[in-house]
Amino acid sequence: MNRDIYIGEPPLAPNRKTMSFGHSAARRNAITVWDLLAFFVPLLQFVRIPLGGQLLGPEVTLLVLLPVLVIMRGRRLLYPLPRTYLLLATLWLFSQISTDLLRATPFEDIARGWVKIAFALIAFSALYLLLNGQRRRILLFAAGFALGGILTYFLNPDLLAEDYWWKFGVGAPLSLILVLMSTALNVHKLRTFGIALLVSGALINFYLDYRSLGAIMALTASYQVLQAFMGRRGGRVVTVRPRHLLVLGTIIGAVALIVYQGYVYTAQVALLGEAAQKKYKMQSRGEYGLLLGARSEILVSSRAILDSPLIGHGSWAKDCDYTALLSGQKRQLGYNVGTEKKNCLIPAHSHIFGAWVEAGVLGAVFWLWVLTLAVRVLLRLYRVNERLTPVLAFFAFLLLWDLVFSPYGLELRYLTPYEVVVMMTVLATLRQRGIKPRSYKMSFAGHQKTEI
Repeated sequence: MNRDIYIGEPPLAPNRKTMSFGHSAARRNAITVWDLLAFFVPLLQFVRIPLGGQLLGPEVTLLVLLPVLVIMRGRRLLYPLPRTYLLLATLWLFSQISTDLLRATPFEDIARGWVKIAFALIAFSALYLLLNGQRRRILLFAAGFALGGILTYFLNPDLLAEDYWWKFGVGAPLSLILVLMSTALNVHKLRTFGIALLVSGALINFYLDYRSLGAIMALTASYQVLQAFMGRRGGRVVTVRPRHLLVLGTIIGAVALIVYQGYVYTAQVALLGEAAQKKYKMQSRGEYGLLLGARSEILVSSRAILDSPLIGHGSWAKDCDYTALLSGQKRQLGYNVGTEKKNCLIPAHSHIFGAWVEAGVLGAVFWLWVLTLAVRVLLRLYRVNERLTPVLAFFAFLLLWDLVFSPYGLELRYLTPYEVVVMMTVLATLRQRGIKPRSYKMSFAGHQKTEI
């Protein structure tokens, strides 16, 4: 029995006569205007409009597209997963508004804070209606994002790209291209080459001092190896049981530990270059080593949350007492102090902690719920045979990293909603039509209305 699972449009049956169905197959495979939009929306990320902060080209395009998409297929937003996202994001916005009114936040900060959350609603709604269940469009968006990142580096680069050309320039888009190539090679006889591409990408990122992306690519490669192993054993179960959680958690933890120790060793002996060795020494010299030195903001964001856990500190929360506290704690623990006092923003290098600091607990609830989507995908996907696994697992790991360790801003304002839509598509596929824990084959086309 075939145990494949297909995210998006199903493949044609291998031995079926196709002559009488030629017209239908042609229509199904034809490139549509929506496919083109899925590619060109992220391609426009090099367009940046100064409006208080920066409004990016994809955000403007999604805002324009949303009314048309709502008219055509807006009822899909009433399905349980998107409805829950919209409800929790609305509560996050309500909490931010209440916090800002209570804190008397300056108008310029209010505008930036409220718009950020509003676009979390707008970008998600438009992307869900455009991409959900559409295999081709999910891949086209990823390809457009990669190419758009390269164009941004040459046409409108980040200020840090001049000194850090890989991490803040072409590193992420080129790594995503490797992930897409690995996805194309994810068939039985070529899978090893695809995994090798991911491992090569991980090593390149470590060498060029983009540690987080290197770790994500290493975890993606390991996840694909695990899925291939389960495929040979005839993996059948979709239902998550405690032993599955234990096995997957142990494997991912072991891989993460190996990657971490490998980075520490190669940085110490200067195999990664002088810049990486200097950065490692600077961040690891403190009492708790690299684990705290690389993300020291948690020392103060956690304190700010404890001081006001329910209502937060306001949009773009500023308090020099917290930045001074961070400097003092880093100095006391032996870490490099840096320039935290420059703008007095309360440090919170995380989707979850940032929303909690600014808006209160409802902001954290929203992002914690999003985190569960990625975890659920990773717990289920490795037990089935899906060709898109490299790109799906990559975005799941990337989403988890950003939720915990990256601020919600700039391109993440539309990349994170895209990742959420991808996670929802996978979960909807796995649960469609009451799938039970037994051998199965399942596929769905983009026009089907079955949802969880």
